[in-house]
Amino acid sequence: MGLRLEQNSAPVVANLPSVGDVVLGKYRIDGHIGQGGMGVVLEAYHLKLEQKVALKLLHPHAASSPDAVARFAREGRAAARLAGPHVARVYDVEETAEGLPFLVMERLRGEDLATRLAREVRFATSQAVGYVLEACEGLAEAHAKGVVHRDLKPENLFLAEVSDGSTVCKLLDFGISKLLFGHGEPVGEPTLRPGTLMQNPLAAARPPRAPASAANEVALTGAQSLMGTPSYMAPEQVISPMSVDERADIWSIGVILYELLAGETPFNGASPNELLMSIAVDDVPPLPTALHVPAALEATLRRCLMKDYRERYPDVFSLAQDLVPFGGPAAAAHLARIARYAGRPVATAPATRTRPSVATLVAVTLAGTAVACLVAFALWRIPRTSVAVNEAEIPAARAVQRDATVAKPRKAQRPPLQTAPTLQARKPGQGQPARSSGPPALRSRSAPNPLTVDIKR
Repeated sequence: MGLRLEQNSAPVVANLPSVGDVVLGKYRIDGHIGQGGMGVVLEAYHLKLEQKVALKLLHPHAASSPDAVARFAREGRAAARLAGPHVARVYDVEETAEGLPFLVMERLRGEDLATRLAREVRFATSQAVGYVLEACEGLAEAHAKGVVHRDLKPENLFLAEVSDGSTVCKLLDFGISKLLFGHGEPVGEPTLRPGTLMQNPLAAARPPRAPASAANEVALTGAQSLMGTPSYMAPEQVISPMSVDERADIWSIGVILYELLAGETPFNGASPNELLMSIAVDDVPPLPTALHVPAALEATLRRCLMKDYRERYPDVFSLAQDLVPFGGPAAAAHLARIARYAGRPVATAPATRTRPSVATLVAVTLAGTAVACLVAFALWRIPRTSVAVNEAEIPAARAVQRDATVAKPRKAQRPPLQTAPTLQARKPGQGQPARSSGPPALRSRSAPNPLTVDIKR
């Protein structure tokens, strides 16, 4: 079992740089982050780039083992292939003046998923699936580059803080990763020596975690060394660790998802042998009904944990497709990036149908009734104008309209010539009353003029 170190306390190891030392003239050591069974991680400052980095050095006692050196170099090669946001970046591989190899890595701030799980006990469905989808995104990039991690567990999923205050789940520790054939894997992969499994050194010191079993995180020994953490190892990884492929990582993802939902791993044992026997023969225990985990998600979980690797999901993309409906708002974006890594088209995830609550139905009904009442009141307020129609005139009006439509237009006739009016003069007094005597001023204003003209046609 790997050693743990309180943050900012110096490891008692000879020939390692101390705080204040400058390694290779450019890495100033500012503190100690952690250490494990094979190495130590130091916080450093890159004097030329003016940025903080992490240096992961191999222990001097491990540097004498060719297998350990080969494994350390393999970790650097594997991690250097990956540049996505969900993998801890490796910038360079160097050696100290004393000949100790070390990796130059990005400096992460935050905590690993195991620390958060110990504090939260378990997570809600959408949050647990969200963490797993982030891990799947980093895993999809690794698998696309021919890298099988082989040691996925909550301790190797780091929740790194970013500038906007959110967290990003990053894959750590590719120390026992495998490069698949056709992607640069040398024949005759070095065998890990018993007792050399290294705990995650980038995680800060965390409170003691109640393990799911006494055999959790135990490095098994025997004639054939086991690579990985037993509680998260696939059955075929126990039998033949050299021949595993991407589906061993899918098994580990299934164990992690089960643990995030239930608060414990699915397989347990009082000893390493009992644990391995449980992994090999026991069925996956059902999740407690009190957790209200959807049946479709539990079916996805069981497919990840099939004993026969041929019955599991063939790749991370297929797994992510079934996880998307339960992963919250960001799930579709994770699936799109996973699809690009895998070179696969993105299929639209089926939408989950939720049954509305009684309160929602009542609110919708009341709102609809209120709208209907407002519309009826508005129509009632519109002024009405009535037009009186004589029913007796309707047939005649229709007949006139019909005749006007059917009848042909007549040719316009010239109006008759009109004769000029005849003027006839009359003498004064003819046909008129006699003029009154007296002065003109006393005459009646109604008396006619002496000359009257009749106009006769």
